[in-house]
Amino acid sequence: RRALWPDTTWTRLLAISCGLLLALALVNALAPPFAYDAVNYHLVGPQRYLAEGLIGAHPDNFFLGFPQGLEILYGVTMGLAGRDTTAALLHLVFGLLGLLAAGGIARRYAGEAAGWLAAALILSAYSVWVLLGWPYVDLGLLAYGAAALVAAVRWRESGTTNTLALMGLLGGLALGVKYTAGGLLLALAVYILSRAPRLAVRNGLILGAAAALAFAPWAIKGLLLYHNPVYPFAFGGLNWDAARANTFSTTGTGLLGSGREWQLAALPVAATIFGVEQGQGFGFTAGPWLLTAPLLLPVVWRRLDNRARTLAADCIRLGLPLLAFWMLLAAISDTGTQTRLMLAGLPAAAVAGALAISSLPRRPLDVAFIVRALLTLTLLLSIFEAARHTALVRSPAYLLGLLSRDDYLVYNLGGYGAAMRRLDDLPAGARVRLMWEARTYFCPAAVTCAGDMLFDHWARALRDGRTPEAALADWRAAGDDYLLLSNVGLQFWRDDPRFADENALFLEAVETWLTPVWSADGYTLYAWP
Repeated sequence: RRALWPDTTWTRLLAISCGLLLALALVNALAPPFAYDAVNYHLVGPQRYLAEGLIGAHPDNFFLGFPQGLEILYGVTMGLAGRDTTAALLHLVFGLLGLLAAGGIARRYAGEAAGWLAAALILSAYSVWVLLGWPYVDLGLLAYGAAALVAAVRWRESGTTNTLALMGLLGGLALGVKYTAGGLLLALAVYILSRAPRLAVRNGLILGAAAALAFAPWAIKGLLLYHNPVYPFAFGGLNWDAARANTFSTTGTGLLGSGREWQLAALPVAATIFGVEQGQGFGFTAGPWLLTAPLLLPVVWRRLDNRARTLAADCIRLGLPLLAFWMLLAAISDTGTQTRLMLAGLPAAAVAGALAISSLPRRPLDVAFIVRALLTLTLLLSIFEAARHTALVRSPAYLLGLLSRDDYLVYNLGGYGAAMRRLDDLPAGARVRLMWEARTYFCPAAVTCAGDMLFDHWARALRDGRTPEAALADWRAAGDDYLLLSNVGLQFWRDDPRFADENALFLEAVETWLTPVWSADGYTLYAWP
């Protein structure tokens, strides 16, 4: 009983909070997927691979050329179960593994309360909790980051080559989820260098070879199908050129030169204060504790016992290089500012924060009690917000049979969901070119949809020297039967300085050369006469 149920009121509170948050996430994971990136590319790859019976090249969606360490697993579960809801469940499992690894290492070195606290700190971040119910891939980074921390600690204790190779394998697996996991590999390299500088070359070769072995399937896939082992970066590749690379690149849009340079010096604090889920910049609600609690370590350093202090040092050795990597990305790119790209570092932050909070003094002022009270309030608010989100997206109604799958999706996808449903009325075999709309996952099976992945279908056609009339004629000759315009998308991107001149010509062109079929819910379908 003692192993299964916490011994103190504080740890019971933490355990119950974690349980409630995970239960609410499970409710959302069991419902059909609708989150943007999921229906833009995370599920599109598995959907196409299953339909075609092979993993092939798909030049219309460049995201499918990225490493797909989790997407392939999603395809396996979707194929076995015949349901796309298995993908979010698998993503939740990766998140749970990350929580267990982070909580387990904290408990091993600092006791039960620290273990539960590490898990609670991660779950108190609203954006982490939301990801538990979505079929994204970011929790793969969380899981591999937590496992890499455990492996690093084990290597520090044992010094065995096998454990060092395991660190490399975990880093390579993380790189097979997202390219930004290169920061984790950098952190692991710095860690082994700082721990054993005299063996730097030998250890580095072992770490690098293991990482390369784990990443090799994705490099081979990229090379064979997309003509670039790290597609689409550095070497171009299938349906990729300098113009598209320039469109995709966000270099020069980071914190440097934006008037927010000061945020680089305090990036975790800035991300905590200014980060909002789906907002600009950080795009991530981390909560008040996850990124800031580690800053308490200097205050309590002398209060840590030897084991806890050693683990805290491990977290620092891994965390600081990851922070430096994040700072570099944030300095040069708005996309690189996103906290979500750095989830591999959150387990180290959570463990460090748990160690710090667990060692706060009780005298002369009971700081520990005050912080626990504030943490309790934070967890209660987190549970409330999670329950509110779950009710708003109507996942319970779907699971109880009060909403059909189609009605649930139209409710959450809005006009896009309704537009995809209307495409069911098109003749079988029809080809639809989407304009200023990238999502193709819910395109009817009998219809082929080409997403506007970089919102450059129109501008790219005109920049190749064609007139609007010629561009439309070429699309028709290539097999397109219809254009589906996102009116909101065009309005949002129309004044994009990169394509403003071309975009200004679109409406006049389609009104002149095409025939509207229907217009509703923010979408207009055009046909060639």
